[in-house]
Amino acid sequence: MDQASSLLNESLREMLRAATQYQHNPSNSQLICLLKQLEALQSACSRSSSIRLIQSNDQIEWIECLTFLVDVLRERQSSLDLVRPVLKTLCILAQASNIQKLLYETFNMCPVLAGQIVTLSSIEEEETSLLEGLKLLQKLSYGRRVDYHQDNMETLLNFLVDAVMEGRELLMPSVLGSLANLCRNNVLVQSAIQNSSQRSKKALWKTLCSYFDNDNYMLVISSLSAFTSLRLNNADGQKAFFEASNIEHILQIIFMIMSNGFKTMAWKYAADLLTDLLRLPQMQICIKRYRHLTKCMSEVLTLLATGSEENIAEFFQVLLNMCQAPAVRQTVTIILFSSLTQGRLSSQTLVDRVQQHTQPLGAGTDPLVACLHWAAHMSKTDNRVASAALDFLIDSCQDCMCGADGSKTLQHLIPAVVELLRQQEQTKSTEKVTPIVRLLSVLCSDKENRASVGALLKASIFSQLVEKQLTNSYMSYVAATTPFLGDTDLKKVSGHCILLTLDLAVKLRKYVKELQEYLTKILHDSRLLDVLAMGLASPDQEHVSMALQLICFAMGTEEAQPDVILCSSVACLNKQKHQPAFSRHHLSMDINSSDSSISKIPRLEGVYHADNKENQRPSPLCCSTPVMQVENMARREPSDNKQIPGKEHQQHSIESLIERMESVMEPKDSKSAEVIEVFEHHIKALQIKEEHLNNLLEAKAIAVTQADRVIAQLRTREASHAIEMKKLQSVLKKSEGKIEQTVSEMNGLRIQSEQLKAQLDKQLEGKVEEIETLNKKYSALTEKCSELQDMISTAKQEKKSLSNMLDDLQKAHETLKEQYTISCGQSKQLEEERKTLSKQLKEKEQALQKSTSSLQALQTKYKETEKERLELEKEKDDFEVYVDKLRDQLSTSENSCRLFKQRVGILEGINQEQDTKLEQQTKRIAEVEAELEKHNQIVSFITSMNLNTGQGGASKK
Repeated sequence: MDQASSLLNESLREMLRAATQYQHNPSNSQLICLLKQLEALQSACSRSSSIRLIQSNDQIEWIECLTFLVDVLRERQSSLDLVRPVLKTLCILAQASNIQKLLYETFNMCPVLAGQIVTLSSIEEEETSLLEGLKLLQKLSYGRRVDYHQDNMETLLNFLVDAVMEGRELLMPSVLGSLANLCRNNVLVQSAIQNSSQRSKKALWKTLCSYFDNDNYMLVISSLSAFTSLRLNNADGQKAFFEASNIEHILQIIFMIMSNGFKTMAWKYAADLLTDLLRLPQMQICIKRYRHLTKCMSEVLTLLATGSEENIAEFFQVLLNMCQAPAVRQTVTIILFSSLTQGRLSSQTLVDRVQQHTQPLGAGTDPLVACLHWAAHMSKTDNRVASAALDFLIDSCQDCMCGADGSKTLQHLIPAVVELLRQQEQTKSTEKVTPIVRLLSVLCSDKENRASVGALLKASIFSQLVEKQLTNSYMSYVAATTPFLGDTDLKKVSGHCILLTLDLAVKLRKYVKELQEYLTKILHDSRLLDVLAMGLASPDQEHVSMALQLICFAMGTEEAQPDVILCSSVACLNKQKHQPAFSRHHLSMDINSSDSSISKIPRLEGVYHADNKENQRPSPLCCSTPVMQVENMARREPSDNKQIPGKEHQQHSIESLIERMESVMEPKDSKSAEVIEVFEHHIKALQIKEEHLNNLLEAKAIAVTQADRVIAQLRTREASHAIEMKKLQSVLKKSEGKIEQTVSEMNGLRIQSEQLKAQLDKQLEGKVEEIETLNKKYSALTEKCSELQDMISTAKQEKKSLSNMLDDLQKAHETLKEQYTISCGQSKQLEEERKTLSKQLKEKEQALQKSTSSLQALQTKYKETEKERLELEKEKDDFEVYVDKLRDQLSTSENSCRLFKQRVGILEGINQEQDTKLEQQTKRIAEVEAELEKHNQIVSFITSMNLNTGQGGASKK
């Protein structure tokens, strides 16, 4: 954000420098430099964040920029090469609201822009600049009234009507939008268009009606608004407009745009058109009969969840304007609180939404939840969004309270509103506290709801709110006698907030602990006198009634209710006092009665001139005018030749007044004597006041002499400064020449930098393409690596199965060894008898030894294969490290891929060799098993022979 603001400020200052140089020396080189700076300013302002920066930054530099741009458009001799970027720059800057206000009010831009549009319309090649001018006119005239008697307005209207009749597609949205803005609430413009020839007027109606079925929402709504503005002024147009079929079609168009075209300019035009139509009594009857009103308003209320901080305040204002119609207000209230009546929402969900107001809303959020979310919204700049949401809730709650079960429905809303008042962040701003308290007072209008509100509130909340408003707004009685100009609005807002808070406290005093004692204490506080006085002097009837009710409560009559007629009459009198054009900063109160009870009430005294006659002087019951007030009088009226009379004249007048009173009012009874004593006391007070004024006059005379001396010193300094200014002007001229040279050098350097930027862009594009190709190669390599990993995992599984087979073979070999030992023992016993068989057995033993040697060789080979497998795993780890290095060293990927392929080929050869060796081993094992079976057969044969021989010998014996 800081970089964007610095960039915007730098571009603005560079543009101002180029503008001043162009004004001093309007050459082609200066014009080129100025056009470049305008383009830079356009690029800086075209960003989304620049609009907020323009609204928040200091306006002095922007005013200088706007003065130059407007002067360029005002000059008729300005070249078109400069007019085009100026119009484009103004169109971009006009997106900010403060720039729009400055262009419309301060610079009176509309007639100047009208002249430029008329001149550009005659040039066929300048269609784009004409479009920029029309867009700027549409932005400036939106929501504002343009005077028809200004220059070029009649020709502008003729051009707009002709453009509508011609139907130029590129210019049509801006033309219709500008025409709708000019016709809205402007009778002179409407009559000027209608006073044209009958043929062109009918053709204009037809062309406007032809745009009602267009796909572009802006064309539809702008043509419809222009048509309604022009046709509703006569009786024939009203009859045709308010026919059942026509009005239903128009309402369908408006609600379709409002539900589908949110956050666009067409939505604003539709909302303005609907609010203007709802002011008509015929339209209120028609919208009450409209069949789809509930569906349309529910679709409009669902937009509360999709809005942003920038446009949601306008949306709430549109809803408030629409709710002025009774039918719309009742429909909106039913839709808004339908979730509470149907039980879809609970009070806890509303409280949670208030506590979690920083989280964004979903698309299908309930309208009431969305309203509470925006009511709890906190903004750094202003509280327009929260205030608008609270005003909408106040209006809806007031309408809901008029229903049968309105108080029961709104009981679920009370905890959420009280939670708003509890949070300290929500009560920092007076503008936000006031509608919150007002909403609570609306909810407390029913006695059933007061108990639930009182159970959630504490007296400390009221004391904090009142003390904060009293301290922050300087609401003291002494400061109220001499208010500053900047504090009047703050005092009014704070006073209204205090009155509402105390009025709510009076309603809830029976339901909140310690609130009764706090009310009796605060109502007797001297700081509250100014608030009550402002309430009594307010032109608003509500303020007057609240102030009177608080005064009655302070006097002890708690249940007293001021008469409505009395409050309205006091408010009317206050309005009549506020009607003069000059603003009254001091309240004058003339006292015509001498009642002792009235003399106890402190009063504010107005400023009066000392040369008035005796019958025009203020009553002696008024308090004395402070010294600061007289100083303000001396500052405000320095040219007044009337001076305060001297002390002798005042004493003479006072003595004559005393003599008259003694002659007229002889002390016939005790009452007249008391009156004389009162007058003597006030006369003495006036004499003391005169002494203070004389002392002030002497001090002012001394100050005047000192000011004369200072003026003489300043004149001498001014002469010396003038000499120095001449020297500085000569230095400035020299520096301007140097600056021009540096600017020309800078322009050359900028051209070189642009060329270098273009070259760098080309190189970067080539590098990007190379990186993309390398990424593709890397993805292919990763796929191959994954395939190899799968193959390695399958090989590991095969090795595990082979190792299990070898274990089984070893076990079988051990069993064979045991059987062999047994057979050897038997063969030793029969060695003498079977020499021939022993030879064969020896041969078999040799064969067995050979097989064991072959088994040992297989074991050694298996160990070697395990070593090779470990080496392969190490090589795999190295390969993974190598793959990581490939991300930084993509240039060496081809060589590593070749090496890896070679290693994979070796691994495949080794695996094939192992497979062949395993097949040979299995064959050898099968042969050994066959030989062992033969050996077993021989052994069994030998044993059978031995048995036969043993039996034969026994028979011979």
